[in-house]
Amino acid sequence: MSREEKALILQMVAEGKISPEQGAELLRAVMGVPEIPKTSLASGRAGQVGPAGSGSPGFAQGPTAPKLRESIRASVQDTIESARLSAEKAVSDAEEIADSVSKKMEGFGEIAGREGERIGRVLGESGANIGRLIAGMFTGGSYGGPQQELHDTITGELPADGVLDITLITGNGHITLQSADQTGFTLDVKKKVAAASQEEAERLLKDKYEFTQDGNILKAVTKDASASWNPMSIGFNLTIPTGRKASVRLDSTNGRLTIDRIEGPELRAWTANGRIEVEKCNFDDSEVKTANGRIEYDGRVAKLRGSTANGRIVANLSGVGDWVLDTANGRIEATLKKEPHVAYQVDVSTTMGRVDVSGLEDQEVLIDETRQRRGSKRYLARSKGFETAAAKATFKGASAMGRVTVSL
Repeated sequence: MSREEKALILQMVAEGKISPEQGAELLRAVMGVPEIPKTSLASGRAGQVGPAGSGSPGFAQGPTAPKLRESIRASVQDTIESARLSAEKAVSDAEEIADSVSKKMEGFGEIAGREGERIGRVLGESGANIGRLIAGMFTGGSYGGPQQELHDTITGELPADGVLDITLITGNGHITLQSADQTGFTLDVKKKVAAASQEEAERLLKDKYEFTQDGNILKAVTKDASASWNPMSIGFNLTIPTGRKASVRLDSTNGRLTIDRIEGPELRAWTANGRIEVEKCNFDDSEVKTANGRIEYDGRVAKLRGSTANGRIVANLSGVGDWVLDTANGRIEATLKKEPHVAYQVDVSTTMGRVDVSGLEDQEVLIDETRQRRGSKRYLARSKGFETAAAKATFKGASAMGRVTVSL
């Protein structure tokens, strides 16, 4: 008897398609075991069979029967355990594949997003401009020529007191806000366009952005830079004094946003296509959103809302806060710096992937679906005495396709 035949019979018993008695008879017949005299299940006397109409043949009650019955039970248990282990491995493999796919899709999405934005701007123009574009490509016109990069540097003084109000908006370009040991501000405007010469680039880029200052209010905004038949990029790099508080709004249709060592009451950072990086910052309220790109957040924040449709989220958070992160396609990796006398609550979930929470000592687990084999998983736990604690920090992380990991 082959292993496959034996496994098939045992699987039929495990699934309830046949009774253990019928399985034993099949095993005996296939293995060529000599027929054992049948006895009544009720009386145990040799030569009698089970009750009429029972639908099952009498099970052997001779000296071999107990061993055969035990063998059946052991084999069935082995089959069930093997199936369970196979199922768990399949789920684990699926999670690893999903994690790998999400990482590859994240990188691919960034590349595709950049190209899609560029092509969209070009093909979104009128027929005349498209004709001009194609003609330029074949005749060596400005669009098909070399890229020119120009810089404007703007400096100024700031009032000694007060919270800065900063707004930086561009259609296509990177935005950076940082601090340094200085008393005033410095704005570097980086402009790029396809042009045959610097003179032509200056003509194409003239009046394509506007900067204004009114006391503590600083504002730089591009003016129809992405509407030209010759796509261009205008990026802003603003440096303010270290320790100066600021309320910040950054907005780019296509470009990375970087906020480095800034503190203040509010941060609003949005980009349709690009990464968002927040480094060593301290804000009361932060909202960072990107349709396509990674989010990296490091600092103290009382309220945080971070989301991306396609990308990983990496967060290193400290202080007492209410933190919510979510991604449709990507992993979430969060580290919460524990502080004395602070109670923590962690609520993480994923539709396809794993959830893992570590370092939450003396915890009360409210929901634990980490061992669930299929479907979504959720883990909700909190420090004992959380409801009555004077200082509370809550973290919520959700990923549709990716692993969620939180460590304290």
